[in-house]
Amino acid sequence: MKKVTTIFASIILAVACLNSAVSPQKAKVTSQIWFENDVEVSKDIEGEIRRSLEAAVQTLTGFLVISEDVTVKIAVKVSPDFPTSCRSAEFIRIGGERGGYIYEQLFASLIKDPAKYNQKPVHIRLFINSAMLEKFWFDPDPIKRDSPLPERGKIDAVTVLLHELLHALCINGWKDSETGESSSPNGAISTYDLNVTEKSGRLYFSGPKVSKLYPGGIPLTARNYKHYGQRGDDPDLSNLLMFGDGHHHPFRSFINQLDLAIIEDCGIKVKNGL
Repeated sequence: MKKVTTIFASIILAVACLNSAVSPQKAKVTSQIWFENDVEVSKDIEGEIRRSLEAAVQTLTGFLVISEDVTVKIAVKVSPDFPTSCRSAEFIRIGGERGGYIYEQLFASLIKDPAKYNQKPVHIRLFINSAMLEKFWFDPDPIKRDSPLPERGKIDAVTVLLHELLHALCINGWKDSETGESSSPNGAISTYDLNVTEKSGRLYFSGPKVSKLYPGGIPLTARNYKHYGQRGDDPDLSNLLMFGDGHHHPFRSFINQLDLAIIEDCGIKVKNGL
């Protein structure tokens, strides 16, 4: 069912302000990036990936409350054997009992407690499919992101990398996309899973912050619950960063208020939170 359009008008209208006017981060965030490729990639392309990934890290962390200097360590693998995806190198147990432990991703733990997790050898593992890499368009200014867009058929690298970093931060877990039950052998759930509910055979992200923006919860993608929306849902969802029904769009997508609400519902502090 289509939600009140004024909700999405406010979400989309806020995107430009959110991405251009984030308050300065007192703590310094740096990226340490290296490559573990399965195929040959030119130094020029590696340089473009590094520059875009550094910009994506700066953009995302610019929204987050960080108390101390952080070094985000990212291992990148370009390979024909893996889909483009991203995850934290570890899950950190933060609660629950045997048979239902609750975990958050290492990237989230790093943001929340840099002193404890800065020394980990790797925080994030990013996989880039080599065929998809050939379609990447690298923005000349990946921070401002206001350069003219390329011809159709290209994919904005920063959009892809922001999308994947959100998976590494919190939009990840072990629930079955159809049943909503944990598929982990020991019944583990993530901070994202804690907010996923089932209604009439459909999974929704129904955390309290998201529900303020989207009453009743945001519908998740069938067979791919770590994304929101699909064909037949509110058409505005298809313009947002974590839309999951189809490929990344050949235009820029930005972090928006729904994404920030999901981050907050997963226990990560956001500047000027809802």
